[in-house]
Amino acid sequence: MASLFINPITVGEGDGFADVVVRLDAAAAGTVTVIYDTANSTAGGNDYVYPTGTLTFQPGELTKTVRVELRNDTDAEPAEIFFFTLRNATGASIATAAAPVTIIDNDTVVALPRVFVDDVVVDEKQGQALFIVRLGQWQGEAANAAVSVRYATRDGSAIAGQDYTATSGMLTFAPGESVKTVAVALLDDGAAELAERFELLLDNPVNASIARGTALAQIALSDGTGSSQPRISAGAVTVGESGGFVDIPVQLHAPSTLPVTVVYDLSLIHI
Repeated sequence: MASLFINPITVGEGDGFADVVVRLDAAAAGTVTVIYDTANSTAGGNDYVYPTGTLTFQPGELTKTVRVELRNDTDAEPAEIFFFTLRNATGASIATAAAPVTIIDNDTVVALPRVFVDDVVVDEKQGQALFIVRLGQWQGEAANAAVSVRYATRDGSAIAGQDYTATSGMLTFAPGESVKTVAVALLDDGAAELAERFELLLDNPVNASIARGTALAQIALSDGTGSSQPRISAGAVTVGESGGFVDIPVQLHAPSTLPVTVVYDLSLIHI
């Protein structure tokens, strides 16, 4: 049976909307339906318009996009999160029941905003690594003039042309924009191998300074010998308190031959 996934996304408050992608990992022989909704976290009704409805995938369809309207207020505030949720699927199972949508604020206007790029951890079979490039740290920034910055990938243990597609270009933030995304295509080679890494580099900023200009992408292994009972672990991470959040990777030591679920609890974490 095909499974339904939601891609987590990060958007700028000034973008006007968030496009949430819901995808099937394989084409279904019959029609697939699923109800979608949202759940508030730090973001609520003052930050976005609540969507609800039913998605219908016809046989052979793999993706659907739900556009969520954002409310661009004038309050300077930290990044806020709501969850896009799925329930009551027919014709497929739900692999991702909820995914975060992060809204980066744009109400702190500065003469020289700082540019940050975040690390990512992806599975080879996800098809792409999405690097979030933002102005400001956890509390976003914006500028009165257009901001631009160049980007390019750099090999590590992952090699362009074998493990991912080399990518370069320029990002331009219009006044009021605070977030851009760089998508790097991953190449699923089918070879059993250890986790591999490559980097995204930022340089040549215009009307901005680069505060964090190197991000690491780790491609998790997914082509090794399958296991009916793989070991599961959470990775150790070190972050600065001012970063505002921490991404904790959870991984299997080998691809599973069966669906895997695990309950997590953050109550024992000490900062």
